[in-house]
Amino acid sequence: MIQYKPQTISIHALVEYPNNIFSPYEGQRMDDLISSIAEHGILSPITVRPLDENKFQILSGHNRYRAAKQLELTEIPYIVKEVSDNEAAFIVTESNLIQRSFNDLKHSERAIVLRNHLEHVKSLTQQGKRNDLIGLIDEGAQLAHKSKSRDKIAEQYSLSKDTVSRYVRLAKLPIEMLQMIDEKRLKVIPAVELSWLSDENIAFIVKLIDADAVNVSLEKAKRLRAASANSGGNLSEKEITNILVNKATVNRPLRVSLSVDIRERLTAHHITSDKIDEIINIYLNLLEKGEVKSVMDSDDA
Repeated sequence: MIQYKPQTISIHALVEYPNNIFSPYEGQRMDDLISSIAEHGILSPITVRPLDENKFQILSGHNRYRAAKQLELTEIPYIVKEVSDNEAAFIVTESNLIQRSFNDLKHSERAIVLRNHLEHVKSLTQQGKRNDLIGLIDEGAQLAHKSKSRDKIAEQYSLSKDTVSRYVRLAKLPIEMLQMIDEKRLKVIPAVELSWLSDENIAFIVKLIDADAVNVSLEKAKRLRAASANSGGNLSEKEITNILVNKATVNRPLRVSLSVDIRERLTAHHITSDKIDEIINIYLNLLEKGEVKSVMDSDDA
């Protein structure tokens, strides 16, 4: 793989990596970077790969690039790497992990990190190559990457295999739904269940959540997944709405079956069905006040 000595490039020739899910530096951290570059310059070149029309895509150094723009610098030191899309995604992922702890990442960022790492490992395995991409990232980066399977990745990031599998599933969701997880509008485990739905169904659910029309619980998400599997992989908007919105599907009516003896005793006292509701209501009021003992607390319960 050809490597070039650091040189400078016009800042206008640079293009940021598309759909970069990693949060940019903000606040004091960004101010410190700007101050450092203003005083000392950019000490570590950014890493880019060539695109068409004399443009270069940034793989490592997005925050240095943004700081340079704020300082109105016209050129920036860079290193060019000829890499595939898969290798580019891996460099973007790993260069961000050099700067941040995995535990500090948002759920959406963790999902992309683990998916990219797993896809990179699979690609290397299929090509019969060893994992030597760390040399493509900024000089001084020292990471031990020996992952050859999902189990090894789990071990490397100190995660359980189930957690890795969940995050890889989450990475299949659109960025809009991943952001809802980060914003705590959708929990991780229900989102994993939703990842088995069709893209069309997921897009519709995103609209419902965005409109604050639904709250997707784990029970609802599981029902959606089961319904999708039974319907051949795609649900109608009405079917989704019935599961997520209708009260009848959320709070199922309680069915009470009375024994023959109880029915006969009620009939003997001329107690009709409407009076049964009243009797139960009286009992529940007393129970809530602690004036009667719950049948669930009996010795036979």
